[in-house]
Amino acid sequence: METINAYLREKKTRSERHRLLNEGKIPGVMYGKNIQPVAVAVEAREIERLTERGIKLLELSLEGKKQRVLVKELQRHPVTGKLIHVDFQVVESGRKIRQLVPVELYGEAEGVRAGGILEHGLTEVTVECLPEDLPEFIEVDVSKLLVGDCLRVKDLELPSGVRVIEDPENIIVLVSAPKQYALEEEEQAYPPEATA
Repeated sequence: METINAYLREKKTRSERHRLLNEGKIPGVMYGKNIQPVAVAVEAREIERLTERGIKLLELSLEGKKQRVLVKELQRHPVTGKLIHVDFQVVESGRKIRQLVPVELYGEAEGVRAGGILEHGLTEVTVECLPEDLPEFIEVDVSKLLVGDCLRVKDLELPSGVRVIEDPENIIVLVSAPKQYALEEEEQAYPPEATA
């Protein structure tokens, strides 16, 4: 498991937040079921490196003590996209967690080769599992999908111990007919009325 160093924040002011960001650190908070929230800061490069790799479960080293935490929320600046705040949730062994996990598609759908359009519905799903079972992402093979086919939440192949908390009928991916094809089918089903 990856470890990241954290520092206690003495002040919780706007000026301290700006100072931290200028020093290449990201302000954050660590919280859990039986602990008071703790204001922390972490190195921007470290947290960016881990989150870019999709790592959400890690060890936070704070004043010589290590806590297993989940990266619960990343806040970014609305204009620059730079990371400005991070929330860490302390996780307990043996206690299940709920977390959003990305859905990644792979393969080229047969329906797309035939002219269809691949539409990615849900790009992430909420899963429930033990912290150690949390997948970085869920892969979906779309190669066998024909025009008109879809895969739903209930069709996902999940790792052992992982359960999806979503409507089983929600569409993950769909191969739709091209618009021109759909229009032609509609015209055949409902021919224009003859004008007198």
